[in-house]
Amino acid sequence: MKPWHVAVLLTAIVSVGCIVRIYRLGQAPAGFFCDEAATGYNAYQLLKSGKDEFGRPWPIFFESFGIWRAPIPFYATIPAVWVFGLSEFSSRLPSAIIGSLTIIAIFFLAYELTASSLVALASALFLAISPWHIQFSRYAEANAYWPFFLTLSIVVFLRSLRTKNNTLIAIACGLFGLSLYTYFPAYLLSPLFLALLTCVFLPNIWHIKKGLMIGLIVFFVIAFPLLAGIRSGATTARLTMTSSSAKDKTLQTVAKAALVTYRDHFMPDFLFLAGDIGYRSHFITRYSVRGMGQLYLWQFPLILVGLWMAAKKNPKLFKVSILWLLLYPVGSSVVPFADGGGPFATRSIMGVIPFQILCALGLFSIATWIKQKGAQLVFVCICACVMFVSVSWYTHQYFMVYPRYSSDFWGWQYGARETMMYFLAHSRQYDELYLTDAFNSPNSFITFYDPENHCSRKCRIGRFDRLDESKKQLFSVSPKDLEELKAQGVHMNILHVVSYPNTDPAFFIGVLHKTK
Repeated sequence: MKPWHVAVLLTAIVSVGCIVRIYRLGQAPAGFFCDEAATGYNAYQLLKSGKDEFGRPWPIFFESFGIWRAPIPFYATIPAVWVFGLSEFSSRLPSAIIGSLTIIAIFFLAYELTASSLVALASALFLAISPWHIQFSRYAEANAYWPFFLTLSIVVFLRSLRTKNNTLIAIACGLFGLSLYTYFPAYLLSPLFLALLTCVFLPNIWHIKKGLMIGLIVFFVIAFPLLAGIRSGATTARLTMTSSSAKDKTLQTVAKAALVTYRDHFMPDFLFLAGDIGYRSHFITRYSVRGMGQLYLWQFPLILVGLWMAAKKNPKLFKVSILWLLLYPVGSSVVPFADGGGPFATRSIMGVIPFQILCALGLFSIATWIKQKGAQLVFVCICACVMFVSVSWYTHQYFMVYPRYSSDFWGWQYGARETMMYFLAHSRQYDELYLTDAFNSPNSFITFYDPENHCSRKCRIGRFDRLDESKKQLFSVSPKDLEELKAQGVHMNILHVVSYPNTDPAFFIGVLHKTK
């Protein structure tokens, strides 16, 4: 293909990927999780004062809900908040942008591995429409950043080997270092991936060993704050929290669960049929839509063909793919009992990349086996129709059906914005306004939706035990709390109802009175 043809097609693919990641970004997913609110609010505070929410100037790691989070997602959010103001849209926009840039990165990675612009374009297309990748490109968390930095690191690494360029391999090591500051599984897996790539391609690296030595120095310099944080416990707080569920288990039990979790990352249920949300022990609904796997079902045979062709004709792709696939389940496997246990689409997000490249190689391998041009055209048309139907079904599920069952406490915890907007509109009429504690870290929503403190410290977190009839108070309560109120002889004069997208009541806002 001519370069300008490739450029036009890649632009079209990235545009599609960008649109599906940005469309209704402020409304879908329905709700706004506390981690997202913390990311947006800290970006706002840095923009306003140069300090995080705890008054620390330009921190390397961000304290959030008792743990320390990686800095790149926070700093990447600052430009969006500066341009669009503090909102759900501006907080999520950087993830959508970095997810769209990953489509470009996988194109160059696939080209480095296959030297085929067609396979590279198909890889980019498959990532652009990937349910797994779209899911994590649409909310303000760290998940979308790690695949981008990891993919870019490997692109530069492989190009340095091909061109025997000392500077490029040093840059690649620096990018691996930066990837550490995206998402906590990267703390372990990015250095391990770099080490294994170096071992596998050691004969090629020998010609640029000087650049590698410089690059490793750069890597360790960049990683130094992370290493210092390990000593203080700051950077291992997330791992400690997620592994706490295994503290009473025997080593044999933990090892067995870790092996089962590792194995299940390769099972059809997780990858092609039910996905994260359909795993037998999962109760969190934020990470995938029901009725499909992390990958489309039609990708299964193409990935198998691609893996077989890589083993047969492309040693470089085969080596990189095998390394990648062997490492991708580790993020979930090291904490096998966390959040119900099993494979999590979040902690294994790095696996989304090699599956798309192998799928693309499989597709074009099959196409080349078909000798007649007419038959090739029929094959391409069938594939296009299957992909179109699959993507149409997925987007319908995501935008229309998914909000109906993923907005409650175990999903996106819908209702904080609607409650806070009502509170802010009526704050002058009351002495105290109590936001229910039926959210994860509900304080984050008060600061996010009222960053300038217009509520004049009247907006607080509390339940109906704060009732003081000598004051003018407004409460938000859940349906469960409302039943408890009645049982305790407390009446609520309901002024407003916040409903979930499926029309069920999420919260009642009103004034409380004792009847007994």
